[in-house]
Amino acid sequence: MNTSVGSKTLAEHIKDGFDVLREFTSIREFSGLLQELWSLPLDQRAAFVSDVILNERELEARAIRVPADIKLLRSAFRDNRPTLFCVVRYLPEGFGWSKVTITCDNPSGPPALPYSNVAHRFHREVETQSQKYFQVVGFPLLYD
Repeated sequence: MNTSVGSKTLAEHIKDGFDVLREFTSIREFSGLLQELWSLPLDQRAAFVSDVILNERELEARAIRVPADIKLLRSAFRDNRPTLFCVVRYLPEGFGWSKVTITCDNPSGPPALPYSNVAHRFHREVETQSQKYFQVVGFPLLYD
C-alpha cells in the first residue's frame, strides 16, 4: 500500500477528507435538511432520503450545493445498522483506501438498503480496507 501521494500520508488524506465532510454537513442549509429528516417518523425517513436528499432538484430548492468532491449515497453495512444515507468523499488514488464516509442512521429499524442486496459488490473492499484504515490511523479495529 502506498502511504503517501504527493507530500501527504494516508492518515492526512483521511483527516482532510473528514474535515471537508464536517464542514459541508455543518452548513446551515444542510443542517436544516437534517432537522427536517429527523422530524419525520422513523418509517418515513428512507423515503425522504430517496425523494429529497438524493434528489438534485430538491437540494437546489433548499439552496444546498453539493461540492463535486462530495457524494450523497445510499450505503449498506454488514451489521445491517439502520443506515439511511452517507456523505462520502473519495481519496486520491494510490492508497488502497478509497473514501471517507459520514453515515446518517435511524436509531432503530431496518436499513434503507440491506447489506445482502449489495454484499457481492463489496466483499473484498470490506475485508481489506477496514483493516488498513485502522492500522494506518492507529485505531483499534472496532468491528469485524
